[in-house]
Amino acid sequence: MEFRRLGRSGIKVSPLGLGNGPYSRDGFREDLVSHVSSEAQREAVRQIQAAVDLGVTLFDTADDYGQG
Repeated sequence: MEFRRLGRSGIKVSPLGLGNGPYSRDGFREDLVSHVSSEAQREAVRQIQAAVDLGVTLFDTADDYGQG
């Protein structure tokens, strides 16, 4: 995979990133939401691992996901 510089930081990242909002929208923290299935958690891990395997190095983990 090719890489691009992230702003002026000098850090190089993949041109494609993975937004992690869907994994925290309902919250995987059991203290906040207890109804998230273990299957949903396994699927989130599977998707993240697939992105890593494909060379993705840019992961959006905004502060407001999952109530911070």
